[in-house]
Amino acid sequence: MDRIIFELHRAGIVLNRKKRNIAIKKSNSGGIRIHKPRKVSVQDDEIKDVLKEFKITNAEVFIRESITMDDLIDHLKGNTIYVPGVFVVNKIDLPHDPENIGRLRHHGRVIEVSASARIGIDELKEAIYQSLELIRVYLREKSGYVDTERPLLLKKGAVVRDVVRKISREMLEAFRYAILTGPQRKQNELRVGLDYELLDGDVMTIISKN
Repeated sequence: MDRIIFELHRAGIVLNRKKRNIAIKKSNSGGIRIHKPRKVSVQDDEIKDVLKEFKITNAEVFIRESITMDDLIDHLKGNTIYVPGVFVVNKIDLPHDPENIGRLRHHGRVIEVSASARIGIDELKEAIYQSLELIRVYLREKSGYVDTERPLLLKKGAVVRDVVRKISREMLEAFRYAILTGPQRKQNELRVGLDYELLDGDVMTIISKN
């Protein structure tokens, strides 16, 4: 597994790691100026050496969270993508070495399954759903009916505008406000605009100008 993860990294695919908050603004003079919190353990000289390897000699570097040198190099490459991964160990009903499975946990979440014995299948489905960072939004019709079987699936961080746009452009133009309720909402009802962020399980009623 170490070799597989290494080869993915070489191809620009990083598993189970978030993109770091790094910004580099190149300039024509002034050398390399680094702005970072005290908690960042990477030294300024190390950062400058890496930048010079990428032919950057004049720039302002903004590091807004703790990083490693790999994080900086991945940012400088410019073609790195960060994706979630779930490690699935099949045939768990047969004899196996627990130590091998334990070593896998260093890389991310491990799900033990058996297709024939139906072990861990539901856990695997939930793990895949969680790793995709999706949220479910349910629409309430004018009659009050909510279709709980067919939610809209959106990426985490989606706003009301994303739901309205999925319905139709005409609805977006006629939008007045939306009413939100949901298991993660403290208030019974929220009246919100197009740029309000949605949470998983929200129930939305769209009010139009017409």
